[in-house]
Amino acid sequence: MSGQPAPGQLASPGLARLVLACHASSTLPYSGVQRVRVVGSSGDRTSMVAVAHLPGSGVRLTLQSPAGHGTTFVGQLAGPSLLPAVDESTLARISSRYTVQAPRPGSTIAGRDTTVVELLRTSGPSSGSVAARFWLDRATSLPLQREVFDGAGHLEQASTYTSISYRRPADIPRLTTVVGSAADLGQGVSAAQLDGLRRGGWLAPGRLPDDFELVDARVHGAESGPVGSAPLVLQLAYTDGVSVVSLFEQRGRLEADQLASWTQQQRGTGVVYLDRGNPRRMVWSADGSVYTVVSDDPDVVDAVLTALPAPTSPPGVGQRLRHGTGRLLSWLNPFA
Repeated sequence: MSGQPAPGQLASPGLARLVLACHASSTLPYSGVQRVRVVGSSGDRTSMVAVAHLPGSGVRLTLQSPAGHGTTFVGQLAGPSLLPAVDESTLARISSRYTVQAPRPGSTIAGRDTTVVELLRTSGPSSGSVAARFWLDRATSLPLQREVFDGAGHLEQASTYTSISYRRPADIPRLTTVVGSAADLGQGVSAAQLDGLRRGGWLAPGRLPDDFELVDARVHGAESGPVGSAPLVLQLAYTDGVSVVSLFEQRGRLEADQLASWTQQQRGTGVVYLDRGNPRRMVWSADGSVYTVVSDDPDVVDAVLTALPAPTSPPGVGQRLRHGTGRLLSWLNPFA
């Protein structure tokens, strides 16, 4: 990949509109309330989140609760949504994997007229299906609503502003901090620190198949510490601009009795455990490490497996894992 949209896509009115959306997301000050919905095998999860964005400072996200108080996360995020943001670094990936439909008039969102941009899949068994829709403020191009669908047309994720203001919000501190009892967000990892982990034997791939590129890296626990302390878990997030793949890498062994309800697949000399719910999960052991892949796009799960170490170590080899797949899933969304 050259990292640039294809020549035919450069003239696409839909892609041009997404370029404006990128610019608006990074340069406009705004605040509002966003409803975030995630549809999973265990049911829907919906959160109301107050959002404040100040260019050059970051994003403040506050989970609203019926009691009138909430948990706040402040950080230098790529965008204000709890779902993947549209930014300029994702446009080439979007144009390589999706057809960007011409803009059309959309419904009113948070009192604002909108334009809808729709993405269609161009490959795989779900080619031609709608992958995502963006509702962009007609006047500012700021994304006000976003929906992501699986290949069968079922809604997987949605976020929409119920209110929006373009007034400058209060200053946002540059230091990443958590106020309240938020879930374990992990510790952000810099590029230099990630290279150090790789030199120490951690895989931490920079990209995955189908144009999924690394956009975030975090660690939970520590490689060494007091007896009984949580061991290190590396959490990596990849996106093609629409869908997300999360990869967890940790030392240890699987507990087969905890995966009794999962589907077993023989791959070479090892076994892969697959949960076909939403999001799709796949976990396996390889030479003393355990890899867990979580994706909202089932079509990419098998492709990702081919780019990672093949399963070789059956359950029961190495130190028992202290973080199960349920705990890992709780780290994907701090407001889940």
